[in-house]
Amino acid sequence: MPDKTRKQLVEELNEALRKVAELKSEASRLGIADLPLQQEYLTENNKNSHGKPSNDPSCNHESIQVECEDTIDVELFRSLMDDFFKLTNIGIGIVDRKGNVLVKNEWQEICSKFHRGHPETREKCLESYLWSTRDMKEGEYRLYKCQNNMWDLISPIFINGRHVVNIFLGQFFFEDETPNMDVFITQAEKYRFEKDEYLSLLQRVPRWSKEKLDTVMSLYTKFASTIGHLSYSNLMLAKTIRKHRRALDALRESEDRFAKVFRCAPVMITLSNLEDGNYSEINDKFVEVTGYSRDEAIGKSSLDLGVISLHDRIKWIQELKTTGRVSEVELTIFTKSKREVRCIGSCEIISTKNGPQLLSLGYDITDRIRAEQEKEVFRAQFLQSQKMEAIGNLAGGIAHDFNNLLQIIIGYSEILLQNKKESGPEIGHLNQIHEAGKRGANLVKNLMTFSRRAENKPGPINLNDQIKELERLLTRTIPRMITIETILAPDLPMIEADPTQIDQVLMNLSVNAKDAIVDQGKVTIQTDTALLDEDYCLAHVGIQPGVYVRLTFSDSGQGMDSETLTHIFEPFFTTKSVGKGTGLGLSTVYSIVHQHGGSIDCQSVIGFGTTFRIHFPAVGC
Repeated sequence: MPDKTRKQLVEELNEALRKVAELKSEASRLGIADLPLQQEYLTENNKNSHGKPSNDPSCNHESIQVECEDTIDVELFRSLMDDFFKLTNIGIGIVDRKGNVLVKNEWQEICSKFHRGHPETREKCLESYLWSTRDMKEGEYRLYKCQNNMWDLISPIFINGRHVVNIFLGQFFFEDETPNMDVFITQAEKYRFEKDEYLSLLQRVPRWSKEKLDTVMSLYTKFASTIGHLSYSNLMLAKTIRKHRRALDALRESEDRFAKVFRCAPVMITLSNLEDGNYSEINDKFVEVTGYSRDEAIGKSSLDLGVISLHDRIKWIQELKTTGRVSEVELTIFTKSKREVRCIGSCEIISTKNGPQLLSLGYDITDRIRAEQEKEVFRAQFLQSQKMEAIGNLAGGIAHDFNNLLQIIIGYSEILLQNKKESGPEIGHLNQIHEAGKRGANLVKNLMTFSRRAENKPGPINLNDQIKELERLLTRTIPRMITIETILAPDLPMIEADPTQIDQVLMNLSVNAKDAIVDQGKVTIQTDTALLDEDYCLAHVGIQPGVYVRLTFSDSGQGMDSETLTHIFEPFFTTKSVGKGTGLGLSTVYSIVHQHGGSIDCQSVIGFGTTFRIHFPAVGC
């Protein structure tokens, strides 16, 4: 490559200055060219160990120097310095304020081989450099003779008004100057340099005229200014890049947090396109509740999957258009298996990198609704049991006093009947009084059983045996057009019960079934074993989980409506005509079953008959 002329070198420096202007313009466009930001950066990077800004040169501005070193285009400036060396035969370098060389080209061999190769003469070079760089002003240059007796030039590089590094130029003699050979011979001998080589290299040190020095320094100061501007612009751009990188890192961190919250949230969350409603993202809870995998759901809409009904979707869209969001609306969604799930849903339009999308949240309240329903059932049963207990206490108190009166009536009627002839005119009236007293006594007995004041004699019994005895009785007493079917489980566990009261339960249910059947029909009596879990027991007051003997008593009669079902176990409630029922049959059954630690349920549909299911605790299971 041919040596460049001074004109060419000036042109390259001017081109570098043009690039500085472009960098300034770009920095201004990025919003980093204002002075407060620049000052903030330099103040931030020019603090002492106590975190306070320092103007002490001993602080050395290390962090800024490192930044300057990092932002200098080493190859560009090395090329310029090489061209400068070829033009002037003067070595040049960029040196920090501690004397560390950041960039350099070919320095004079006498310096690099001898003066900087020996620790004492190197220390002299450094002392001369540090002394000469004190209190320098921007745009000036300083000529000094180092302690090794050759001339050097330095010019400071300022970044935003702060002296950071220096351009160093040397070593040379002036043309009208005659070096003192005795001085250099003495140096060679003192520091044990190879004298002949040392003096030979001394002769190769360039000699400059004062005019050439002025010309070189004109380029020299421009060169220092160019480096300062480029370094500062690069520093500002680097800071902006770091700020943008921190912003991107913060954005990525925020997106990562959102993704984790989105994925692990205990509610269903989806993102969908506004145009077609297709899901662009779903979370794990949505997959868990609906049963649809990500591959099945992404790219399809809620209508495509059948997750929500068209009616609910239209309602949501109308509210979105009106208010821009939907808040806590109760709706039903449908899973992949077509199971209904009750939810509280909300949605809102949000901005994303893919444009506006619909963010939807759904909270599964199915278990809550079920719990509320179970709570309501439990409450109703509790109120029913309290009501039954209150009525029982009332009925028991009345029955006790009424039974005393009936015993008097029955006793005196029997005395009168004994003293009268059977053909007497008043005998018929006395018989009616006596029969009425006995019926009243039987009614009182039922009341006493309902109120739990009747004597209870429990013992281990087999429910199948009780049913077989009942079956023989029923075949002789009920109309022939009613068929009786028994389905009795073999090896049925024993129950702890009063046989008389169990017979009363079976008889009352049989009479109730007979009265419900018009013309012809069927009564089915079935036994088996059931394992009642906690869910069943929560819905039935006083029942504990375990093995139970189940009695199922069904008829094909007229059935009952839901309103009637809520009252069938209440005492004195009856659907029969006046004079055909006391209203104590089923209430007595209810009381006996609960006295034995069991439960009773009834299901009935008008036109399809009635089924009672009774559970007694099994013995020894």
